[in-house]
Amino acid sequence: MLRELQFSDLIFNPSGEVVVKGAPGAEGASRPPQEVEDELRVLREQVVAATEKKQDANLLFDGVSYRLKRMDGNHEEQTEPCYYLRKGLPYIRPMAEWGYPDSLIEELCGPANKTGLILFAGSPGAGKTTGASSFFVERLKRNGGTGITVECPCELPLAGWHGPSGWCQQTEVRTEKDMGKKVEETFRCGSPNILYLGEIREGHAAVEVLRGAITSYLVVSTIHAESIEMACLRMVQLAQEHISWEAAQGFLSQAFTACIHQELRGPSGHRHLKFQSLIRTPPVIGKLANGRFSQLSDDIHSQERLRMGQGTPR
Repeated sequence: MLRELQFSDLIFNPSGEVVVKGAPGAEGASRPPQEVEDELRVLREQVVAATEKKQDANLLFDGVSYRLKRMDGNHEEQTEPCYYLRKGLPYIRPMAEWGYPDSLIEELCGPANKTGLILFAGSPGAGKTTGASSFFVERLKRNGGTGITVECPCELPLAGWHGPSGWCQQTEVRTEKDMGKKVEETFRCGSPNILYLGEIREGHAAVEVLRGAITSYLVVSTIHAESIEMACLRMVQLAQEHISWEAAQGFLSQAFTACIHQELRGPSGHRHLKFQSLIRTPPVIGKLANGRFSQLSDDIHSQERLRMGQGTPR
């Protein structure tokens, strides 16, 4: 059965061929086994229907969730789209199971962090969404309260109760350009204890996240960046689309709580987490306020040494 196969992605090509990525023991792309051809034919029909009016969607097929992306080709040469499917997780694994150390989990989930911005950064496929979602659930389980997500589209099963007093409402927007407006509306009307934003990709969302994290809320989100330093720089660059560079630096220095940059290493089916983290301290705040992003590497390494030897920095 298809649901029992291990893989990360499926690709339905315009020619009708199916490509599998992330199968155990296969470093590159591979073909699915013949015994699931009938299931794949039905799945493809449902994918086409789900993405007929929008490029991004979610689909539940035989108890497995998939994130869908329709990629339209050059219509002069290619009449049919290509469909990308990312296989979702059946449940949210705790942070400790992914390899985050207890000291970092305690620091991030501590009750003192009632407001601020926590970023999970990395390249595509680095597990940013998984890490951010795991933290979001862990925080609700430990501290209770309400959480709201703003996603495009919803990726993992976050809605409902988490622990005895934590509850989440998942919301979805049609396009990335709607993210900022939805965040603004959520802060104004929803008043969550914690907000999860699927990914920060445009300026309006970046500004609203920073404003909310400064004033009243704890915000967790993901951002595409090759390092913690680049993640901080990218936040300022995105916010600069709507406010001045100096204001964006000031907002980030006030909002910043932590940033985790991560990647998944190893062969398919046996990948392990490798990460770096940066926690808010007075020296970090000063460097963010003055745009000295390249100098944050000193703080990253000193905090890592401290965490390994004596616990988390304060």
